[in-house]
Amino acid sequence: MKRMATICLMLMIFAIVLAVAAPARADEIGGKVVGVYPDRHGFIIVSADGRGRTTSFEMAKNGRVFINNRPASLMDLQMGEDVVVTFVMQLDRPVAVEVRARSD
Repeated sequence: MKRMATICLMLMIFAIVLAVAAPARADEIGGKVVGVYPDRHGFIIVSADGRGRTTSFEMAKNGRVFINNRPASLMDLQMGEDVVVTFVMQLDRPVAVEVRARSD
């Protein structure tokens, strides 16, 4: 009986470790840049779905920014640029891992 309890406990610990270590699922959203805050490592977009919903993003420490498929920095983003943001949720906050912008 004691051995069965030990096995069950080990399986539960293994399941918890797997759940915590699982990679975060990345999502994408498109929109227009309405604010850039390099000092706070963040930016805001309004979604392209026509609902006018705004989303604030924090840039991941290893996050990347591309403008016209060229490497750039967060400071290079301009108001009104079309962007596609790849992000993960961390503690119920969207964290951008990649931002792709198109400039005319």
